Amino acid sequence: MVVKFKYTVDDLLMRSNVHSCERGQNKDGTRHKGKPSASCRDNIWGRCKARFPRPTFLKSIIDDTGAITMKKLEPWLNTFTPLVTYLFCCNTDVTSLSSGTAIKAVVIYVSDYITKTTLKTHTVFDSIRSVFHKNSEMIRGTLPMQEKARRVMTKIVNLLSAKAEMGSPMICMYLLGNPDHYTSHIFAPFYWQSFVTEVKQDFDINKNEIQKVALIKKRGKIIGLSPVHDYIYRSSHFSGPSLTPS
Repeated sequence: MVVKFKYTVDDLLMRSNVHSCERGQNKDGTRHKGKPSASCRDNIWGRCKARFPRPTFLKSIIDDTGAITMKKLEPWLNTFTPLVTYLFCCNTDVTSLSSGTAIKAVVIYVSDYITKTTLKTHTVFDSIRSVFHKNSEMIRGTLPMQEKARRVMTKIVNLLSAKAEMGSPMICMYLLGNPDHYTSHIFAPFYWQSFVTEVKQDFDINKNEIQKVALIKKRGKIIGLSPVHDYIYRSSHFSGPSLTPS
């Protein structure tokens, strides 16, 4: 079992974690047909955007500042954990979050990745400029004006989609008007804090805390509206469903 585990991890790492700066390019430097983005070295410095090859370390160390440097023997491999690679079966990048700054950076990165914030204005214009610059010969060519416009617009859309890190399934989902999520159950929203306050009173916690109650006049009587009391004093017919935050 251990031998199979190691073989599977090695196979996954070789297939998915090894970085190549020539990925997406032909041997002569031109871009592969159908690739939406150029090589990671497509910048004015000619350097890898993913910071490869990365420095190697024979063993894990802690320097004078308290920063942890993990053991790393392969310059073209992401930092990985064998168990995570085996379970996810895909490219992973494991980082030691040893400081508050590193944790904040990860939270910001994940939040931006999930929310898919819109591109900055300068990024949009720089992308458009690069498309016109790289296709200047085609624009000055003999193709019909309508065909030139179609090709330029296609290249701009493809580049902006790659810059926004939006996958093809998500783009198709919006174009087809499909919902962005699916659920098997529908939950009724409620304010959890009011229920927590009611429970605290039973344990003499914040017993004197003032609660706000909406009042209505019905049949000549003043009645207080409280969703907490509605749940507590519900009829036996509704005793089965429990109040659980979703």
